[in-house]
Amino acid sequence: MGDEKLMGGLIIRTLGQLQFEQDGNLISDQLPIKGRALLVYLAVNGQAQSREVLAGLLWSEMPDESARTNLRVTLSKLRKVVGSSLDISREMVGLAGGVWADVA
Repeated sequence: MGDEKLMGGLIIRTLGQLQFEQDGNLISDQLPIKGRALLVYLAVNGQAQSREVLAGLLWSEMPDESARTNLRVTLSKLRKVVGSSLDISREMVGLAGGVWADVA
């Protein structure tokens, strides 16, 4: 699938330099480091993950409550940049349709 079919979608490139593109614009610098890791993890895994799993994965050194708070803050920041590319519920986080990753 060529990138031209994804205009308006999120493109995640992991081969070579890690890059994120939305609507034809590079957005890597607008994403928090843990947010980048979360997006790549979701792309590689290919399915929605529980908030509990993601918080534990990304902030394993912190108490559970702090890890969940950090996940909420990170998701809020991601939502501002990638918006409809994320499917977020009270319990799960996943990538929505229109997301392409070279690792998929």
